[in-house]
Amino acid sequence: MQALTLELPARRLTNEGVRVVLISRTREELEEVAGEIGENKAQVVEADVAQEDHIKKAYKQVIRQWGRVDIVVANAGVNGVCALHR
Repeated sequence: MQALTLELPARRLTNEGVRVVLISRTREELEEVAGEIGENKAQVVEADVAQEDHIKKAYKQVIRQWGRVDIVVANAGVNGVCALHR
């Protein structure tokens, strides 16, 4: 399911000429999506966006490969019921 929620906006952006980075805690689902989009248009980074050190590592990887980040689309979610604030 996560791959599908990332696939649709990723395909739309790449159709407009944008390169995308697909970030997930599990890389396998996204590898197929990135492969279909194309190696020069998409890369997969395994990271937990709830962990600051993972985000920093992912950012450094993107900068190393492509030199910049132009757009960030956050599509992380939480399953279950939780308090919005304390």
